[in-house]
Amino acid sequence: MKIKIESIYKVNHLLLLSIFAVVMAIAFVACSGSGTDNNNATPESMVDTGPSDEDIAASYTALGAIDSTLYESGKATFKTKCVSCHQLDAKVVGPILRDVTKRRTSQWINSMLTDPAAWVQSDPIAQQVFEENNKVQMLVPGGTTADERRALIEYLRKEGNQ
Repeated sequence: MKIKIESIYKVNHLLLLSIFAVVMAIAFVACSGSGTDNNNATPESMVDTGPSDEDIAASYTALGAIDSTLYESGKATFKTKCVSCHQLDAKVVGPILRDVTKRRTSQWINSMLTDPAAWVQSDPIAQQVFEENNKVQMLVPGGTTADERRALIEYLRKEGNQ
């Protein structure tokens, strides 16, 4: 009787492991963001309309000195939304961000943070970065507001250029 129970346990154990592996594979593919469908569309009432593209471009054109309030906000946002995939001096999942504001314009960084998938499709440099990073699509948990993007850029201007 002992042999039958052990063999049943082994079969059930293997079946559970197989089911778990399939579920994890499906979850990985579903969350990879490689598709073009936008099944996670945000209802219009929840969309952050924020400043217009023209306002954002104008604010980036005249960045001037580092704004300490924006820097602190950007630092907090970086820790909550970016640090799992990006570091200033080490490759994690995404590219190293040291000197990114010297390599890319603030408008470019804003576009990448606004809609990474669309930007990769429309911008050759973004496509190259995507290719260089194993075709892993950048995902920003909860997206970013215009204010968060501006603060992140301020953080990267200061920290990323030291």
